[in-house]
Amino acid sequence: MAEPDGSAVVTFSPAGNAPAAPAELMAFALPGGLGAHKWRDRRLLEALAAHAAGAVPLLIDTDDLALEAAYANIWIVEQGALVTPPADGRILAGVTRAALLAGERSAREEQIGLARLESAEAIFLTSSISGRHPAVLRTDRE
Repeated sequence: MAEPDGSAVVTFSPAGNAPAAPAELMAFALPGGLGAHKWRDRRLLEALAAHAAGAVPLLIDTDDLALEAAYANIWIVEQGALVTPPADGRILAGVTRAALLAGERSAREEQIGLARLESAEAIFLTSSISGRHPAVLRTDRE
């Protein structure tokens, strides 16, 4: 919140508990992704979520590379390493994603194709709102 003198007051609290069940991800092709900035107009994401029928939209590019989930960054676990798509202008880099990349020695950025996503040891999502929670990939796709 902005103070009259122009300074800002920042408050924070721990993220809530992650849902017990993994989030189901349903892939949707979105050429070029959403870009590196958060969108105020969320109608596209809301329409994808409605079409996903309870699943979380997973945005992929036309080359079948995973970009991000509708409201979170995506990660996979491979041989004990944490892997997330690169912040190459097609995704919102994310505060929690950046903190995990900076603080976790095994975390790295790499392209993640759908086949790699399907064969990963684990999939999880991160968000500054909901923290970290597990996910699974649905086989149907739009």
